[in-house]
Amino acid sequence: MLRQIFDTEADLTPDPANNTLTVRLHHLTQAAHDQAIEKLLAELNDTQTIFPCTNLKLVFKLGST
Repeated sequence: MLRQIFDTEADLTPDPANNTLTVRLHHLTQAAHDQAIEKLLAELNDTQTIFPCTNLKLVFKLGST
């Protein structure tokens, strides 16, 4: 599953007005993997990480919307 996460495409959407950089991962091949990754992304979002050399907070999401 980790290999699939690292190999999947992601969309990066900066939003300077809200000081965020959204990292949207595409769905994985199995719904069970999507459920597991959603938990990981929630934990990552809780860290309130700032992208290096910017003031943009990383926001991780899964899916196309």
